[in-house]
Amino acid sequence: MLIVCLTSSQTLWAQSTNSQRERKWELELHGSGFIKSDAKGGVKALPGQGTSFATATPGVESRAVSSFLFGDGNALVNQVLMGQGLNPIGSLDITMLNNRFALERQGNIGVGFRISRYVSDRFWLDWANEYDFDYDHGSFEINEREEADGFQSMKTWVTSLESLFANCGAPCGNHAVAARELTTHEKGHQVSSALTVNYDLIPGAKLTPYVGAGAGLVISYAGTPRQEYFGHFFLLNGAIQESDHVQINFQVPPVVPAFIVTAGLKYDWTPRWGVRLEARSNFESHSFKTLVRALPEFTDGGVGNTIVLSSGGTGLQFRDNQSLARSSLSNPLPQFRTFKSTGMRYEGRISGGVYCRF
Repeated sequence: MLIVCLTSSQTLWAQSTNSQRERKWELELHGSGFIKSDAKGGVKALPGQGTSFATATPGVESRAVSSFLFGDGNALVNQVLMGQGLNPIGSLDITMLNNRFALERQGNIGVGFRISRYVSDRFWLDWANEYDFDYDHGSFEINEREEADGFQSMKTWVTSLESLFANCGAPCGNHAVAARELTTHEKGHQVSSALTVNYDLIPGAKLTPYVGAGAGLVISYAGTPRQEYFGHFFLLNGAIQESDHVQINFQVPPVVPAFIVTAGLKYDWTPRWGVRLEARSNFESHSFKTLVRALPEFTDGGVGNTIVLSSGGTGLQFRDNQSLARSSLSNPLPQFRTFKSTGMRYEGRISGGVYCRF
């Protein structure tokens, strides 16, 4: 269609409104950029307390937990650490799991096209499509502050457990603690498609302001960022070994409906060609989710070595044979939703393009 416009003869422009409307269709290519404001509210949750059990030390109770990095497991290990005058392990509860700002959609630039059809001198229908270019590596990102806080939690996991085992002395034997964090900081893409009904405020003019409203769809694909935390330690020269493995995934709906309000200006510089500048406001439901999974690993089948480190009547048990007595870090957690954002998300998009009439 653009080739037809390019090859058609051009004349000096002195067209009436009626002659302009002989060409009722418009095809446009444009570039755009947007800013956004995400919803602030959300529903928070954490897994329940682990099952209590008696340790090998009389009068000391422990609980079967999924991880020392979040939830009840973090509360349990910190109770023992602080009871012994040691620094606690930073929790992922606030920094990542119950935090609305852990995942955000970035403001980006985009390209798109639209097809418009006049149905009267003032009213016209518009079908617009946008593809967002990612000037870095993805439309969705884990915020840098929250990512840094998560890394700090993993760091304190190492230093606090090292201090705990050092306090233990000879009963813990030769020991070591190590950890690492893997993160996909940015990932995913979005496209949008919208149909609006528009109204020319000054019909037939070379410079035409207009307003419009309609509905559209925001489509997300190619995944979202994720994080994994790996911690490992051994006691008694490796006779007892345990791993703390946490996976955090973020989920966004594949398709979200949006309500759209538009306002713009069109300038016709020839009967066939024109330029457009438009401001478009999208209002969409916001339902990002944070999901956590914990996969603790532990020694089994050993001779029955047991270490209990406690404060008051609460302790942590480490065991090389789970059939004789369980370790505290021994309760796998299937995928659990810790956060779901609620409310309305706003996106303001400015676009400018060139259209051809036919």
